[in-house]
Amino acid sequence: MFEETAPATRDPELAATTDVCVKCGLCLPHCPTYLKTSDENESPRGRLSLIQGWAQGALELTPKLTDHIDHCLLCRSCEAVCPANVPYGRIVDDFRAHLHDSPLEGGNRINAMVVRFLKAEQPRFLQSGMGRLARSSAGQSIAKQLGLGTLTEGLPDTPPGLRNIKPGRYPNNPDRLQGEAQLFLGCTGTLLDAETLDSAVRLLNALGIAVDVPEAQGCCGALDLHAGGKDDALALMRRNGAAFEGPPTTPVISCATGCGAMLKDYTREQGDIGARHADISSYLERLEWPDSLKIAPLEANAILQSPCSLRNVLKTPDAPLKLLEKIPGLKIKALPAHIRCCGAAGSFMLNHPDEAQSYRQVILDQLLAAPPRFLLSSNPGCSAHLRAGLRALGLEVEVIHPVTLLWRQIQAGQTSPA
Repeated sequence: MFEETAPATRDPELAATTDVCVKCGLCLPHCPTYLKTSDENESPRGRLSLIQGWAQGALELTPKLTDHIDHCLLCRSCEAVCPANVPYGRIVDDFRAHLHDSPLEGGNRINAMVVRFLKAEQPRFLQSGMGRLARSSAGQSIAKQLGLGTLTEGLPDTPPGLRNIKPGRYPNNPDRLQGEAQLFLGCTGTLLDAETLDSAVRLLNALGIAVDVPEAQGCCGALDLHAGGKDDALALMRRNGAAFEGPPTTPVISCATGCGAMLKDYTREQGDIGARHADISSYLERLEWPDSLKIAPLEANAILQSPCSLRNVLKTPDAPLKLLEKIPGLKIKALPAHIRCCGAAGSFMLNHPDEAQSYRQVILDQLLAAPPRFLLSSNPGCSAHLRAGLRALGLEVEVIHPVTLLWRQIQAGQTSPA
């Protein structure tokens, strides 16, 4: 008789971590890809079974297997409801790290190109110039040929007098003093989130918070990590840990929830950013607001989109709503709870544009029924993706960060007659 040889375990740690999942299926109603396909391979427990099979040596690395993992949006809705606290996002990132130098690498050429550009050590004025080029007809044509049309079509308009936030110190209002904070810019800040960063600094200063923007900061590492570049991501995390050295009481604030989700997961090896991190909306909501800071009323309808990173990782989805309720007259509605993800999902909208658009269409259908004046989102990737879809439909709905709208009304309140 022949004895079967047990397969050699490829990654004992990954095999053990995936085994924490008991395959209960409570995550299924919360997974966008499973709800769309009804395919177990496109569900969290299905993907964990595939990764576990590979880690244990029972499954080979095939295009079909990697495709199922690559289709994951990493929205982490499954993590938010998992009774066993399975670290699903970390498992997928660790598996993709094994693929990084493989011929079957999950991230395609567009993903790699975007990662290289956005994390590059380019001066911020160059990013600003790239933004102007991308908005031109020639830039749009080039972007479409490179597969980047979805990103450039969703670039925000540049309002007059916009101040690009650069490294340095931004002093608080001398009449008020509530403390200090450090601001994380993010690698897409100048390109996708410039008005948000400017609004955040001005609002923090007005509330008595002095803002320090460290010079040596860089990309948070999420783009690399989710594309399988774990070593590059760890190097960026260590760099930011050194750049944001400061007292434990000084918060590290981010405006983009995708960056915030990554910063929150920083460990002590990358400094103490994880423990000090605060999303801009939740931080502002905790501050004292003086009566002298008038907010002009705004009679308008707004839809609030809650990014997956805010809802499932930062777990502060109500903070933007509480801020927006400070604006008199503004009528705010949240998107229905059954809408799980807009489809942007980092570079997913570039690597899988058709699938990303199908997730986005569910939101666009909601807006078509009753178009609001504003669509408010705390993530620049979600905003760009949704903005591109709205422009394609010819809907004049402005897509901005909640903090930006709040600051506009504070400015209007300071200039209007008492």
